[in-house]
Amino acid sequence: MRIQSCRSCVLSLALLVILSACFAPSEDQDRVANEQLIRGAVEFWASKDTGQLGAVYAEDAVLEDVTEGASYEGLDAIKGSLGDDVTYAPDVKVEIVSLFVSAERGALEWLWSGTQTGDIPGLLPATDRTFSVRGVSVFEFENGTIRKQSDYYDAARFLNQLGVEIQLPEMPPDEG
Repeated sequence: MRIQSCRSCVLSLALLVILSACFAPSEDQDRVANEQLIRGAVEFWASKDTGQLGAVYAEDAVLEDVTEGASYEGLDAIKGSLGDDVTYAPDVKVEIVSLFVSAERGALEWLWSGTQTGDIPGLLPATDRTFSVRGVSVFEFENGTIRKQSDYYDAARFLNQLGVEIQLPEMPPDEG
């Protein structure tokens, strides 16, 4: 009788665990969903398909290019920022190097590469040179979408690969 009772308890407990996993949203489910959002953003930048933008980014999302000091607010502005890359480097690619995601935030290390076959307006005429630059994007999520993305990369390396010689001023070393 006792064994029967223990089996019933174990089965009831197992059923409760399974049901709670199915019906209650968990941090792990949020993490998996947010990872898919980041992968969707990478696919968006790689495919240049602006039609899927609203499935990944919030309507009022902010894309911050920290290196350029530029901020694009809203889906239309984010679409416009993609247009710049397509104009001067139609073969641009974004590859995932590493990825970390939690329920509220994420970080993506990426490799951005392409060939500058078009002019970068106001900066550089077409060089037909290739570039390959690593960078990081930091994400904030809200209501199943990307609310904010902040991109960091080495612009000096990018420009140097395109043939621009950069002379940086002498600066003291960082102190710890």
